[in-house]
Amino acid sequence: TDAGITWSDISSDLPNTPVDAILIDPDSPETLFIGTDIGTFYTSSSGASWSALGTGLPNVVVTGLALHNGSRTLRASTHGRSVWDLNISTLLPLPSISSISPASATVGSAQFTLAVNGVQFVANSEVEWNGVALTTTYVSATELTAVVPASDLTAAGTPSITVFNPTSGKLSNTAAFTVDNVPPALTSVSPASTLAGGAALTLTVNG
Repeated sequence: TDAGITWSDISSDLPNTPVDAILIDPDSPETLFIGTDIGTFYTSSSGASWSALGTGLPNVVVTGLALHNGSRTLRASTHGRSVWDLNISTLLPLPSISSISPASATVGSAQFTLAVNGVQFVANSEVEWNGVALTTTYVSATELTAVVPASDLTAAGTPSITVFNPTSGKLSNTAAFTVDNVPPALTSVSPASTLAGGAALTLTVNG
């Protein structure tokens, strides 16, 4: 993340075996694929944990990895066992929302920035408002921000907030946002006082 100035060990639960190839998913920087002397492994958490990749690929030396991003096909070249292809679209993580901030606004509010927190967000994740994509900024795998225009705040309601990962086609759980009607505000009453036992009167309320 700093052009190699500092390094961190992300081997975690990987087997103790040489790594011969490494590939970073351009759509999900937290997802890495490696070719080792005993097959391929991947992580979707920047190395916090690793899993063996795919079925059918023998436990052989994997000398190179390449990704055809359009078809989401990972190609692994091996030593003596030819080349193997695997569609990785189903490997990508399912986004999940834990909280949003703010969680409410009033009718007629100005445009604002919505912060969405959760897990498994990727670089091209989209925050959706009732299924319509908002202008979204990727902050990290656990945070996105999105611009909510004033045109979406013209009527009271509970629009649904979701996160969509276009590459994998996976949609998150729903977080509820509330658009409230502007509460009434009292500015003055007239008359402001009267005598006990006085005659009936008409009270004028302004606000």
